[in-house]
Amino acid sequence: MLIIFLTGIHKDKKRLTYFVLTLPIFGIFIFFRAYNLNSRIIFGWDQERDALAAINILAGKFTLLGPRIQGPMGFFLPPYFFYLLAPFYALSNHSPVAISSFIIFSATVFFVTSYFVISKIFNNATGGGKYIALLFLALWAVNPLAISIDTISWNPVVVPTLLMIFVYFYFLCLKQINKAILFFSGLIFGLGMSFHTQFVFALLLFIPVLIDIFKSKKFNLFICFIIGAAIPFLPILFFDIRHNFLNLHQLLNYSLNSSVVENRTLVVWGNVISFVTGFSSTKLLGLSFYILMSVILVVLISKTKDIVNKKLFAGLSYVWIFSLPIFCLILKNPSEYYFNYLLVILFLITAYLASLKKIFGIIIIIILVICFASRSLPLLKNTQYNLQQKTDSVVFLKNITQNTNPFNISFDVPANEDSGFRYLLQYYKVNYSGNSKDSLIEFVVPVIKKPTAFNVGGIGIYVPGK
Repeated sequence: MLIIFLTGIHKDKKRLTYFVLTLPIFGIFIFFRAYNLNSRIIFGWDQERDALAAINILAGKFTLLGPRIQGPMGFFLPPYFFYLLAPFYALSNHSPVAISSFIIFSATVFFVTSYFVISKIFNNATGGGKYIALLFLALWAVNPLAISIDTISWNPVVVPTLLMIFVYFYFLCLKQINKAILFFSGLIFGLGMSFHTQFVFALLLFIPVLIDIFKSKKFNLFICFIIGAAIPFLPILFFDIRHNFLNLHQLLNYSLNSSVVENRTLVVWGNVISFVTGFSSTKLLGLSFYILMSVILVVLISKTKDIVNKKLFAGLSYVWIFSLPIFCLILKNPSEYYFNYLLVILFLITAYLASLKKIFGIIIIIILVICFASRSLPLLKNTQYNLQQKTDSVVFLKNITQNTNPFNISFDVPANEDSGFRYLLQYYKVNYSGNSKDSLIEFVVPVIKKPTAFNVGGIGIYVPGK
């Protein structure tokens, strides 16, 4: 009885220790994502599109189509992101500050999910799953690229959370493959693809599982995965059946006819690693970092004795090692956010390695956290043409045009910087006529273009005769 009692106390103390450590990490994590948020987040083309779609859903105008990939010539994803945003717009009474609430909610879900998943997948092999989870979250909390990922309201923001869940189902498959686990693995994969196409690379994670399935010749298990992955695309299928497979044709045209003059993969990857490490962006930096991490993953596989963890690292290595060559050969023109999913693997492996050498590892993590945090502090400042700036300028315009003659609105701004204003003008009920013959009031960026403009937080409002 005494042994059981002492063991219980020991476990309680351990739980209490992890709980005490989790609170400040979560506090720092939320601080970098919530502080001054309305003046940091953008409300541009994507956010205006999402807002209008969410409002239409709330009005009963349901949609089968989601965000469009690669502009007007691209193809559509399923609509889940719009439906995910809709409750936040409902709670905010259609105010665009809904995206701030969504960002904080999304970040919190990622924190909780990551803690649970990492604690589970590393607990049996090392006994320190919670410890590794806290190291991972400490890095993610303050890294400038992670903060940037977490503070843009658009569909790729969901990818890291879904990838973490996908890793967990992969871990379950390594322990025991069955139809239910593979079905839900496929479902998570399909959902990930529904939010952004970069999630296709997560399929590489399941190569060890697929090899085992084909060796056992239990192909019905593989079919369960395919069925799960297909279900999230049913809205797109229903749309295509009704519209002569319009979206499928768009997807095929995009895949077959897209051409890139210059392969930008290594340049963009260099930018990503520069953002992560703080070094100047070069192709050599990106390539060197990619090779270094590839070697580390291969060594981890060879050194790990536990069969489950060996296959876990094998799956992670396939995602990491094959991603860059596939981008170079096929996609060629990615943007930096296309590599969001690799940041999860990078910090997961870093946290695991640090956990192997307790004192030395924690020192390295502390140094990294301090370096990352110092570089992330500028991200807390106001950005150009943020949500708060646009809101203030629209509210100011409404105040100065009350009880005036009819007027119209135009924009003298850089390309695409007029996005977001129209939703705000509609939300704040600015009654402009839309008639080109009426007096023209202009939003001006930068304000030095017209010296008579009112300056509202860096956005000018030009009123003729003022």
